[in-house]
Amino acid sequence: MLKTLYHTIQKRHNVLASVRSAPYLCVNEPWFGRGYYFWDGSVKLAEWWGEEHCKRNYIITKAEIDFPEGSLLDLIDNMQHIEFFDAVAKTISDRLGEEATVPKIVEELRKREDFTFRAVRGCGVPYKPNRYPNNPYVQRIRFSENVDFYLDTLPRHQICIFDKSNIPSLEIVKVS
Repeated sequence: MLKTLYHTIQKRHNVLASVRSAPYLCVNEPWFGRGYYFWDGSVKLAEWWGEEHCKRNYIITKAEIDFPEGSLLDLIDNMQHIEFFDAVAKTISDRLGEEATVPKIVEELRKREDFTFRAVRGCGVPYKPNRYPNNPYVQRIRFSENVDFYLDTLPRHQICIFDKSNIPSLEIVKVS
């Protein structure tokens, strides 16, 4: 499966040197554990990340990465993977006696010898859906006035790649 991925980085004094060193390892509250994070197919979300988290001082890069069958733990489109992940979450929660967060589950899975995935793909959904009522990067269309369900037209699909050696050179898309 060939994916077009976008990575946002903080712009430093030397843009080319910053891009040559990219991508950068995410260790500060990573959604899927330690790894290299990319927005899956959305340059708009890469811009949002730059605006919000890099204080409008950012570079967006792009990579085309092929994920052969069995190399991507897909928590968006693969129900077998989602059910497996959910079962592992329940096992970990029972063992720890506390909620198993997504990064805890991924980190636990990565320790297993039978874990062959080189990346994980998932979608972040706002825990408090009404927290961002006027944010242009939260786009929803309600299914009906009578229900609280909606179609997310800007889903936060991310891919976390565990090993930098699986990432080709990045191409500059935008410098802000």
